[in-house]
Order: sequence, then C-alpha cells, then structure tokens
Amino acid sequence: MKKIVRMLGGALVLLVMIIALVSCDDNVAPNDVSFDFTKTLPKTRSEAEAAIDSIEKDMKAIKDALDNAKKGTLAPYKEEFNDLIGDLPGLNPYMSGTESYWFGLYSDSSEINHYGITDAPVTSATGFFADKTKGAHSDITIIVDTKFKINAVMEGKPDIRGSYEISLNGSYVEDAGIIVPIASGTLKKTDVPTWSKSLTTADVLLDEGKYKWDKNKGENEDNYEPHQRILTVFMSLSLTSEKAAMKVFYTSAKDEGVKGEFVSGYTVHGEGGSWTSATWKKGDKQYTFLYSDTEDYDDVIIINEVAYTVVT
Repeated sequence: MKKIVRMLGGALVLLVMIIALVSCDDNVAPNDVSFDFTKTLPKTRSEAEAAIDSIEKDMKAIKDALDNAKKGTLAPYKEEFNDLIGDLPGLNPYMSGTESYWFGLYSDSSEINHYGITDAPVTSATGFFADKTKGAHSDITIIVDTKFKINAVMEGKPDIRGSYEISLNGSYVEDAGIIVPIASGTLKKTDVPTWSKSLTTADVLLDEGKYKWDKNKGENEDNYEPHQRILTVFMSLSLTSEKAAMKVFYTSAKDEGVKGEFVSGYTVHGEGGSWTSATWKKGDKQYTFLYSDTEDYDDVIIINEVAYTVVT
C-alpha cells in the first residue's frame, strides 16, 4: 500500500513499526495505554486514537529528556561516535529488520487528494486508517464515513462533480507488490437522491500499484464508472488525516551503506522530524541513545545516559 501512496502522491508523508518494543530506558518509553497496537491493528476509531496517543507519549518522553539535557552542560563530542552519528540519517521504515505502524484519524477538515480531482473538500467525516508493514508485507485497514463534494475535475477527466456520501469498510494485504484489496460499503450522490451504488472489492480499480484508468490510458480508460473511481481513490489513502502518527521499531535493522546495526528501539515520526530511542552496535561497540533530527535538537544526543554535543 505504501507503494501505492508513493506512486499516486498520497496525502501523507510520514511513516513507521515492531515485533518487540525494546527501549533504551523504560522511563523513556511509556506504554501504559489500554490498546496495544503491536498485537493487533485498531478495529475502531477510538483504538486508533489510543495508538496515536501512545506514540505521542513516546515522542514527548524523548523530547523532555533532550530538553533537560540541553539545560545542563553538554559533554565534548567523542570521535568514537562517528559511525553512529553517520548512520542516523539512514534510519528509515524500509530498512531490513524494521516493523512500522502508521495511523491516522479522518475529520471534517480532511481533503481528497488524488490525480483527477482538483477541488474536493470534505464536509463531514469520521473514521481512521491503520497500517502495519514488515519488509515487503503490509496490512492496512481503512474505515471511513464521510460527506464530500467534488467541485472540479482535471481537464480531460470524466465529470464526476457533485455531492456524495460514502460509507466504506476496506482493507489491504500487500505482499511483494501483490495487492489484495477487500472493500464493502455504499456510495450515494446526495444531490441526486436516486443515485446510490453498492461498493464491492471488484470495484477497486488498482493494478500493480496504479489506477487502472491511468494504466490503460488510450485504451479503455473511460470504461470505468464514477463509483469505481471514487472508491479506488479512498482505498488508496487519498484522504488527508486530522491527526496521524508513525512509529518504526528496530530488531537488527541494517541497510546498504549503514556502518553498524540498530539492534533494538524505535523511531517516532512527527512534529517536523523524527525522535529515536534505540541501541546501535558495531563490533564490540554498543551505544544506547536518544536523538532527534528536528532543528531544535540537532546539536545534542544522549548516549549511555550522558548528553553530548553533536558534530556532523
């Protein structure tokens, strides 16, 4: 699904995940919320919100620790940290040895962003999405009830303007590029009361990570119904979220060009950057650290409970 989002220019640009949550300091990784998203993906909006709240607690704990470190005297940087510091920019959710989670809540201020629609504000929305990815395998849930209006379409695209209401229960399994969608629900055109369509998996027009009407451009690109196009847009995560969070967990994470290995811990993505609590090792060297790549904290890192200046 992430491949779809990247190819289609999806609205969200954040990412995250784990098998086992291993933190460098239990006090830095509170996990006291009632819903544990590492065991099962949210099935309700309240569970998705609880998952987001727990991730935000982790981010706040790291931020508070770095804030306290900056209030004191930072220890001089040591050259022995060079490989660790050099590996930090390479941290990403697609490294081997990672498991990531990504959650979002839909709201009345959401917008529909996708190729073919230029103006589609949402007037009322409830729902959420949840995404778990490990390696080439992703599980995605999309639950949404929303009212929206398509005011304009791009030149050359079918005229699907109008006011709509959609109720969608959708999910994906993606494995090594093979995408298996499941969808059910209804789509109504509220300004044409007699227009109502049942939504099924067969109406999801995605093929190898692309919209079928784009893939078949010049052939049968006009043979797809408006309800199929709209369902496909929602199933490709093209609705922006009111609140979102991403978390990547590390279990022996390493990639090409990375000098060492992130043997445990996690990264939270949000507030303009990332926040990491993890353990890194190379040979007989091993360091547990707290770090953020956000502008306010790019000059400090806590390594083995000592705060140091960062040299890049």
